[in-house]
Amino acid sequence: MLLVCTWPDFGWWLPRIFWIIAGLLVFILPTPFLTSGETVFEWGIIKASKEGLDTSLLIFSRGLAISTLALALIGSSTIYDLVRGANGLGLPSKICSIFWLGFMHLDLLSNEFKRMRVALRARGYKINSSLGSYKTIARLSANMLVRALDRSEHVGLAIKARGFHGVFNSLDTPKTTWREFGFFFAMLLIPSSLLALDFWLGN
Repeated sequence: MLLVCTWPDFGWWLPRIFWIIAGLLVFILPTPFLTSGETVFEWGIIKASKEGLDTSLLIFSRGLAISTLALALIGSSTIYDLVRGANGLGLPSKICSIFWLGFMHLDLLSNEFKRMRVALRARGYKINSSLGSYKTIARLSANMLVRALDRSEHVGLAIKARGFHGVFNSLDTPKTTWREFGFFFAMLLIPSSLLALDFWLGN
């Protein structure tokens, strides 16, 4: 329900959730065979227990729920909005500023890496397992390190020139709309209803 409320781009969301599920399978497939308990399936010396199946289902459902929540949060907002929201929830301004500046610096390095890849391809270079290729990769890595230091100095000078003093300042004031209020009350109502139903069934 949370994912649908964020109006996600399923072309962006589905490939990522597929790889998350593939990663969870690495943990949940061996669990029934490594957990002792009541045997449900047996094939030779291989035995699958009921307790192991329950544990696998628990790991899969919780991992998928946490991953879906994270993707809904990341996919529906920009990094700027996330940092501003974290600052509004009480995260220290300096930590927000460090996170924001670090992300911007990674973006600069990513663009620099893409530029270097284009330059190598334009020269017809192909990476292989030879000693010359390893030397080229080492030189490129050193070049990236030097450029990263140079970019960090330029970014430092730029933010000092703009009067930065270690506090994250938002460019505009966020405004709460009826959609946020509706979503907030829905997130309160649904868990409360589930707890009431569980209490009623338990009695």
